[in-house]
Amino acid sequence: MSVILFSGGRGNRTLLESISANNEIIFPKLKVIVNGLDDGASTGAIRKLFDNRMHGISDFLKVAIAMSPNVHLKVVLEQRLPVIKTTKDQLKFSKDLHEFLLLSGDFIVSESIDLSESVKEELKKHIFNFVDYLYQKTRSIVNLSDFKIGNIVFASMYINSNLNFHNALLNFQEFCQVDRKAFDIIQSSEHNSYLVGVLKSGPLLPNEAAVVLTRTSDIIEETFQIRNPLTAEDIRNICSKEFVDKLTDLQQTQFIPSANIEVLEAIKNSDAIIYGAGTPYSSLLPSLELGGMADAIKNVNCKKILVVNLSKETSNTLFVTDLLDSLMKYLSKSLGDTAVFHPQDYITHIIVPDDVEQNELDGVIKLDENEIKERYQWIDIIRSDIRDSVNISKHDGTKLKHCLIDVIKHE
Repeated sequence: MSVILFSGGRGNRTLLESISANNEIIFPKLKVIVNGLDDGASTGAIRKLFDNRMHGISDFLKVAIAMSPNVHLKVVLEQRLPVIKTTKDQLKFSKDLHEFLLLSGDFIVSESIDLSESVKEELKKHIFNFVDYLYQKTRSIVNLSDFKIGNIVFASMYINSNLNFHNALLNFQEFCQVDRKAFDIIQSSEHNSYLVGVLKSGPLLPNEAAVVLTRTSDIIEETFQIRNPLTAEDIRNICSKEFVDKLTDLQQTQFIPSANIEVLEAIKNSDAIIYGAGTPYSSLLPSLELGGMADAIKNVNCKKILVVNLSKETSNTLFVTDLLDSLMKYLSKSLGDTAVFHPQDYITHIIVPDDVEQNELDGVIKLDENEIKERYQWIDIIRSDIRDSVNISKHDGTKLKHCLIDVIKHE
């Protein structure tokens, strides 16, 4: 059985951790489809350092770490370097980094972290390689304030792969000890692009980081993929325009990349497709609008399952039908304006928590069942105990895993 999971970075972490812990009895092959639109924090800084030609690392990193069996390596890769605010901070950082790379010390790998010497040496090699590459390129000391260790390691592998992202991703999975016989992480498109958007109230969302940080009270009118990040002048120009003109400008510069051929082949041969939980407008939806994606999903005869978020990211998703409507909107963009779109080709089941009707907490996505039955009457609604017992806005990975197995295997 081959299963496709459309994923962002954090939304499916507990599910991936649970599946990877028991891969011998779950799915013989799970292929996780991830986009490279992330441009926040150190991921954004690294993209700029590579002249904006590199995919965003962050979500690939998070998925690989989630599927890594090495708990101590996970801790190290998710660490961030110290925040550098003053010259004194920079001097201390340089001293500590020098001692770690060339001598010894616990600057990055503390005594409580149990890593083999070979893994420690490989970490040092990649950090040194990244720092040296940037120095050779810029002839200056690059400020690594708040950089995530995993991002640095991935970037070093990107350098060693002659700036080939696909090969760097394979090498990073191997470094994380991901079982490649059972799992594979695939970039949704080989084309590099950037994400922008506009709120319904008018303000521009100039990058992916702004889309992710949109408040739960706001409504995103539209997002667009573009070839290059907006410059300061671009942002000033767009912000000076009226709402309709903003949308028109971004529509004219919009670039919808073609889907990765490897992804299309994987979908063609899949036994189930899962639209995973996460931030819809930055993780799931941009992957679905890619050229060729909707056709591939439409043409495969299998179960197509939406895992509903347990809490809203923005006010776009107050109800389950809001999420379904967005899913269909972006899939139809993949087909183009002239194609005939049949929603029933793209989803067969939705999974919601079994307490969805009783839960009245703010921020919880509501199940509008009558609306679903009227507009999406072919969809099977699966109610299941999938909430985490401590944090009810998150899925319990093991419970969700078993629910998915039941849905996929049930005739």
